[in-house]
Amino acid sequence: MLQREDKTVCKRPEEELKETNTPLLLPRCKLSASRHQQYAAEGAMPVLPALESGTADLGEAHWREVMGQTNPSGRYSFVSGVSEGKFYVATGQGRDKIFYNDIWVFKFRTERWEKLPGQPQPSFLSASEWNGVSQFAYSPQARYGAAGGIFPGSPHLYVSMGFSKQRYYDTVVYDVHQRSWHSEFPCYQCHPYSVTYPHARCLHSGVMVNSEELVIFGGCLTGGGVAGPCPSGDSWLFDGRSKLWTKLQDCVMPSMYAAMAMLPISTGERRVVLYGGINKTPQVLETVPTKENEIGLLNPGSGLWTRRKTLSSQDTYPSKRASVAMATGEEGVYMFGGFETEGCVII
Repeated sequence: MLQREDKTVCKRPEEELKETNTPLLLPRCKLSASRHQQYAAEGAMPVLPALESGTADLGEAHWREVMGQTNPSGRYSFVSGVSEGKFYVATGQGRDKIFYNDIWVFKFRTERWEKLPGQPQPSFLSASEWNGVSQFAYSPQARYGAAGGIFPGSPHLYVSMGFSKQRYYDTVVYDVHQRSWHSEFPCYQCHPYSVTYPHARCLHSGVMVNSEELVIFGGCLTGGGVAGPCPSGDSWLFDGRSKLWTKLQDCVMPSMYAAMAMLPISTGERRVVLYGGINKTPQVLETVPTKENEIGLLNPGSGLWTRRKTLSSQDTYPSKRASVAMATGEEGVYMFGGFETEGCVII
């Protein structure tokens, strides 16, 4: 059982690092790091073929590349999510430090990309008139390193904070039914000393815990005209109905480039898994990094974190890594890629 000397961070230290049989599922897909980077550079879409539930093993699947006549520009550190049979991608950073504020949808049925408008064309304007003024319609500022996503079945894609020329405080939403951006938390006069909303940041983790609630954790709060811990260890919940932020319990180790995903709701209780990330930067003098078999587990209803040690039937675990992709499956959380925090080896 892992232990930590500082017992003051978690309100319930006796619950630290409980063993859990929550599975971290690793599909054994044969995709090299260089090929993975090529997809990101070319804007291609690597997809897994459709699997019939209960009849196929994900380990037997293979990757294939889908390229269409229209594709998003290659990018990384974007916000994405899947809802109603469609995969959405918004914001991100491309080559030569180009930042994006666009949004694209990939339709699994047709296997085609489509660029979505920032705002719909008003009925009282002709196409030519709209082309002349559409550039002035509301869209978020271009950025990378934001958090957010779309809850399955929801029409709202959230994008929260991030960085380009500055760290952003705002949270914006794209309505995929109305095809329009709107600001959920504009924060025109925000400052880093408030206790009612989070400090501006980038490279933080985030996940939608229902259709209108976003949880964020950690990230880097330094740079872009602001100062703060990098990495940070605070977590917040944003309610899109009340437009308010709520600070959650401090417990897990500060990190950036960590990943978050919802566990499947099998018992009727919502739980968020936090995994990996970078715990140490030049700003950190001393810390105790999280282990490769350690996760954070959040109850978004109570706002309480616990630290858990995962179990393995063969006592093997994925190497500790950062910037991974995680997704919710029927039996657990799937994880792919990232880079090892020791040596920065792309996986």
